[in-house]
Amino acid sequence: MSILNVLSVPRRALIERLLPKQKLLADIRSRWGQPGERHAWRPGIHFELTRAATNAVLVDDKTWLDLEFPEIFSRLDTTTTPLGRQYLFSMMRTYIDDPGELAERQACSHMLRSNVALRETIQLRLAALRDDGHADIADCVFGEMPRTLKYPRLLLLWSAAGLLTLVAAISGVWPVWTVYATVAVNVVIIIRTFGGLRRHGEALKRALGMLPVADALCRVEVDAVAFRALGQLREQA
Repeated sequence: MSILNVLSVPRRALIERLLPKQKLLADIRSRWGQPGERHAWRPGIHFELTRAATNAVLVDDKTWLDLEFPEIFSRLDTTTTPLGRQYLFSMMRTYIDDPGELAERQACSHMLRSNVALRETIQLRLAALRDDGHADIADCVFGEMPRTLKYPRLLLLWSAAGLLTLVAAISGVWPVWTVYATVAVNVVIIIRTFGGLRRHGEALKRALGMLPVADALCRVEVDAVAFRALGQLREQA
């Protein structure tokens, strides 16, 4: 290995530390066109939550499995964000027979493939949504609200029983293992009762975090007619 190769390693690390955007761009370029994760987190959740409300013709579950579309999806999935992955899944489960819409999609794909500067600008502005936790936004927007406490009175009685168990164990009336058992039950109750609320709250914060991303996308210089999705985003902003 030459001296220049040895010196280039810390030099690249320094550049990545001082210019994180360049590191992100290098990662985007290295992953361009490469298949994503074969077992990605919840790629079909948006489709499952919205399928009953759409009038479009959908690919039914049996056909999807019989024709091995899950394998095809994993090979076509080159997305880098959970929301993009969910959108691709919904597109593949929706049958489109309008030649105009199909031609528009093909033209948009060709534009992103050939216009590297435009594609990378959009990818950089979407990079804030790459965390897997953004997959839960569909639950927050299209799913049911987390349930309130189902048995509040029983929960209060159990809390009082747990306190009495602790006092009895300290005083030597009951064995110590009863405290451990009570703690274990409390952990299960907390997870089942408040886990969904916490997850919903995190998804809501991530949904709010999409607003500055949308604002940044609106400022991308592109023909709104050729790229209808960005044109619609500008109209709604």
